Order: sequence, then structure tokens, then C-alpha cells
Amino acid sequence: MTTRDLEIAVNSPGQLFDAPTIDPFSGNKLEILGMSGLAYITRQLQAHRRDLKHARLLVRMPADQITPGLDQRLADAVHRYCRAKIEDNEVEIHLIRFRSAIGLGSLMVIVAVIVAVAYFLYTGPLAEIPQAIQVAIAFTISLFAWVSLWDPLEALIFNPIALMRENFTLRRINELEIVVEPNAPTRAADGTATSVHANSADMMAP
Repeated sequence: MTTRDLEIAVNSPGQLFDAPTIDPFSGNKLEILGMSGLAYITRQLQAHRRDLKHARLLVRMPADQITPGLDQRLADAVHRYCRAKIEDNEVEIHLIRFRSAIGLGSLMVIVAVIVAVAYFLYTGPLAEIPQAIQVAIAFTISLFAWVSLWDPLEALIFNPIALMRENFTLRRINELEIVVEPNAPTRAADGTATSVHANSADMMAP
């Protein structure tokens, strides 16, 4: 069975969850972007479809940050974070749909009233006005109705999609095995092994 790792380098366990201060002089991609490790992984998985069967989340950090049992504690923390984030996103999706539905319903009532008033005027006081003016008024009402209803309709249909995609990705991450390893050593000019702080690894590599 082949294991394919999603690899990310952090300076400390907390950097997996907390975004560091933006530092373009750093050699770590998370610090350059000012992004937490999990946010970076989520973004990469959304941008690049990947089979996560038999995959692991490999977290690399300085050896002095690794303590006994950190793998399990970090795995528990990742699972708690993913579950909490998914739950919070589901609440946000519900609020978006509720607010959009209320707004859409209210505007539909307003548009219906305007159309009813226009129909009454067309069949009564405005029945004798030139047809060109009637067409202009009808066009104006149609344009107002379309512009008014589009924003809440768009919010109702499209706004939850980003959160739903994020939840899908978080569920995939939540199923991964979490492994912690020290930063990979590199060879100095004299051939001796030295430990360096790795840049954020290419997590999309096979």
C-alpha cells in the first residue's frame, strides 16, 4: 500500500491553527502569506483535486518543538478544529439562506404591489396615454424588479457554495492520519548533516 503525504512545515504546533504575522523575509511559506497551516492545506486541496486514499498529513517542525505524544495531541486538536469549523460553517450557511429568503420574500411582495398598481393605472387613469410611454413604464418596472430580486436570489443560491466546499474539504482532512516529524536535514558543503527549517513543502507532490 502506497502512502502519499500532504506535507506542511510549521515553526510550532500552534502555527497549524493560528495565522502568523506576515513576514516576506521568512523562508516559511505560511509566514510569507500570514496563513495558518490548516487554512493553507484547505486552500490547496480546494484548488487541486487529489485522491486522499491512504494519505497522511505530515507536519514538519523544528525538533525542539516535538514532545512525546505530540502526534496524538495534534491529531485530536485537528479533529476538534475541523468539527468546530464545519459546525460554524453550517450555522453561517443557515443564516445566509434565512436572511436571503427573508429579503427575497420581502422584495417579491414589494414588486407584486408595484405591478398591481401599474396594472390598475394602465386599465384606468393611464389607459389613454401613448403606447410608447406605457412600454417605457413597463420596462422600468421590469428592470427595477430584476435588479431588486437579483442580489438576494444570488445570495440564496451561490453564497453558501464556498462554505459547502470548505466543509467538504475539512471532512477529508478530518479523516487523515496525522504524523509529526522534524524538519528534513540538509547536507552542508563539508558533507555533514545540518538541520534546516524547511520551506512550506509542496503538498501536491505525489
